[in-house]
Amino acid sequence: MTRLTARRAFTLIELLVVIAIIGVLIGLLLPAVQKVREAAQRTQCLNNMKQLGIAQHAYLNEYGRFAPGWTTNHGYAVFLLPYLEAGNVIKGYNMNASWSNTAINPDVGRSNAQITDQNVPLLKCPAAPDVRATNWVSDYCTTDYIFSNAYVATQMPPAATSNQTDSFWVRRVPTATATVLRGEPGIAVPEVIDGLSTTFTLLENVGRPSLYVQGQKRGATGASNAEWSDPAARITIEVNTALCPTGKKLFFNCNNNNEIYSFHLGSSAANFLFADGSVKTIKDNISGSIFRSLFTRAGNETIDQKAY
Repeated sequence: MTRLTARRAFTLIELLVVIAIIGVLIGLLLPAVQKVREAAQRTQCLNNMKQLGIAQHAYLNEYGRFAPGWTTNHGYAVFLLPYLEAGNVIKGYNMNASWSNTAINPDVGRSNAQITDQNVPLLKCPAAPDVRATNWVSDYCTTDYIFSNAYVATQMPPAATSNQTDSFWVRRVPTATATVLRGEPGIAVPEVIDGLSTTFTLLENVGRPSLYVQGQKRGATGASNAEWSDPAARITIEVNTALCPTGKKLFFNCNNNNEIYSFHLGSSAANFLFADGSVKTIKDNISGSIFRSLFTRAGNETIDQKAY
């Protein structure tokens, strides 16, 4: 006769032990999964900026100078999208009208405003918490100059040149009454006196139009001029230290309203596209003199690339 052995059920204590073990394993696994996810997002962001760098050089090869960082009527992306896989986005765009013009362009039956009211995934950093599906934004910006009262300006030693706070894109034109800031025409290689590999052209300002302060969302709006076709989407480096962490004065990642801002490496770094097409992740504790050297194209600074 076959002897049957009865199956013993789990006791409550055994079940609780198993649940506790599973909980511990999940607790150990989640941080690792999060790190992998963050690394993947940063890699995708770096690749987005790399593609923009390739487009910049394609434009440079065709016209002998970089595309404008902005013009009176257009943001920089309008000039670069034809050299990317997203080129169809800009098809039918009228360069003789403003980016927000609502008059219908006869060839395509759509206005500039309609053409630019669409998302370009390449221009969005995947690390941004908000999807922003209907905001048509760019997380990658050009910039014009460093505001004289900004914290970063006060940390920069005096320079021999007068353009010590002007970015890659700026060409100041004196007039009878003032000095006009221009982003057009684009910059030619010989004008980049400091070197292509030590001068950045694009930087991150992620999360707009939502306002973020020290990694926390403060509102659905507050960081303006975020559309990729808007010439006003460029930023001026202001560095509002009142919004920096207590006791710290950082050059970026304090807030995303007209500032350098990202969500990489615990919001302690940001990605930058350099004029030679390379993309680098830079920590926010960079020194003032090094930041200026990377920011300007004709400051006559010498910098060791190992210093940042």
